[in-house]
Formats: sequence, C-alpha cells, structure tokens
Amino acid sequence: MRNIRLIFIVVFCMMSSLLMSNTLKEYYHSNYGPVERVVFVFSEYPRYRLREDILSVNLSFLECDKVDGIRTKRVLDNPVISKFTFVPTDAFIGVLINTYDEYRLDAFLMKSGDDYKLVLDIFRHKVPVTPEEALEYADFYRKVNNDNKALYFENVADSLIISRQNESLRQQREAAKAVEEEVITEKPEPKPSYPAESKPAVSIPREKPAESKVTPDAENRDNFLQKNLPDSVYEVLEDIYLDKMLMFSILVVFAVIIIMLIMSFIRRFHKVEKVKEERPSSSFGTLEFQRVTIRRLLANGWQTKEIAKELNMTTEQVEELGRGVS
Repeated sequence: MRNIRLIFIVVFCMMSSLLMSNTLKEYYHSNYGPVERVVFVFSEYPRYRLREDILSVNLSFLECDKVDGIRTKRVLDNPVISKFTFVPTDAFIGVLINTYDEYRLDAFLMKSGDDYKLVLDIFRHKVPVTPEEALEYADFYRKVNNDNKALYFENVADSLIISRQNESLRQQREAAKAVEEEVITEKPEPKPSYPAESKPAVSIPREKPAESKVTPDAENRDNFLQKNLPDSVYEVLEDIYLDKMLMFSILVVFAVIIIMLIMSFIRRFHKVEKVKEERPSSSFGTLEFQRVTIRRLLANGWQTKEIAKELNMTTEQVEELGRGVS
C-alpha cells in the first residue's frame, strides 16, 4: 500500500508541474516623450497572446495569476497611453492598454536575474507626423542602444523635412499663381459705344454650411472601449479554452495509462490468497482465521491481554499469532 501511495504522489506532482501557473509580480512604465516603455515582470517564462487594435493593445497571459497590488488605473499627463485595465479569470489575465492615437508597437522578452520581463515600446503614432517626432523616435532608440532603428528614423526625419520644403514651395507657387490670375481678372473692360442693357441681378442662394461632426473626447472614447472590452476578452477566452481542453485531454490519457500500469503491477506481484473456512461451526476457527482476527484487533489498538481474555486464549498464543504487526 505504501508503494501505491508513493506512485500516486509522484503522478500528482508530475501533473501539477504541467499545470503550474505563472505569477505577474509587477508592472511599470516610463515615458520617453512620444514613446512609452511598459514592462511586465513574471516569476516564470510567460505564455501570452498579443493583439494590436486601432486604439488599444490587448494582452492575455495564459495560466497566470497576479499579486493583489496590480489593479486597473488611469494614467494622467501622458501623451501616449491613457489607461491600464486588468481582467483576471481562472484561465488567464487580460490586459488592455488604451492609447490616444493609432500607435506603433515593438515587443520583446528578456531574462533579468530569476525573473522574466515582457517589454512593450509604444510609440504615439504609427508613422511620425513631423520631422521633430521622427528625431525623438531616433533619440529613444539611441538611448536603448538600437542604432539601426535610430538611423532609420533619422532618415525618416530627413525625408519629412524635404517633403515639408517641397510643400512650402508648392504653396508659394500656388499663391503667386492666384495673385496673377486675380490681377488679370481685375483689369477694367472697355466701355461700349452704345448704351448697355442692364440685366436684373440674380440672387444666388447660399449653401448651408455642413454640420461639423463632434468627435468624442478622450473620456468618451475610453468609455466606448470599455463597453467593447468583453468582445475581445471572449475571443481570447475561446482560444484559451480550446488549448485547455487539449491539455486536459492529454493529461487524462496520461493518467489512465499510468493507472492501468499500476493495476497490472498490483495484480502480478500482489496476489491475495483466499482464507479457507475462516470460521467453522464446531470451534473458534482455524489457525489462519485466529491469526487474521488477532492481527486485526492489534491493528485496531487492542492490547495482548484484552485479546487473550476476549478469545479465551493465552497471551503467549496471542503474541505468537500476532507476530509481525507493528
């Protein structure tokens, strides 16, 4: 019995190690102007899914739990992100990072001591809109020792400067052309020698100005995203549950095979012999029946003298038949 228990403990430990959950220990973020660096710290190598929406970054950390101090919070005075939302479930932790504009994202994993870190670099715009912003992107990559990408955004800044100069020249040319056309149209026409007929003035109806659409402010946009949060969570939940079902199916098959092997070993090496006529009608019982009865009573805490008195035997007989019981 002790060997069987030991085997079951080993099997349970193996199954538990397969289902061991990771822990989200902490997270922090730092602002580099138009770039926000967000870092999630884990106790083990994380399994995660990442999805980029128009105005949010959606993360799901599989088989992971978090410390109590990690909660949903709004980020103030930040040009890139506005809010962190955490949705913990039994299968995963969902994280939603709201942004103000269509962003650019770089993500990578790194090992730091005994911990693992998932690093997200979130840029304010997907493509820099000004040369100054492109140079700020390049400066960020210089700070994090990524010279290749820094050089790329420096070239982008040069291209934007050239485009800005070309646009300025084009506007100057169009303005000069408009001035020339206006001078030509203002030249007085020669007066006719005959009296000109006066035509009644025709009133041209003015078109109504198009109604300007009111764009929602940041707070309304956050509320809109929060209302639509369950859709993304349900999509991630569906994928995770499919993985869970596959994992548990494999574990169940593994457990059934182990149990069948254990039962086969028990049948092969532990054959129980049947007791022949343990209690005949003519006497107290056979010697084997007496031995079994005494051992059961000793295992239940009876003393040798109590068993001898109860079975009408001597203490020596009880000790001899009960030998081997600890």
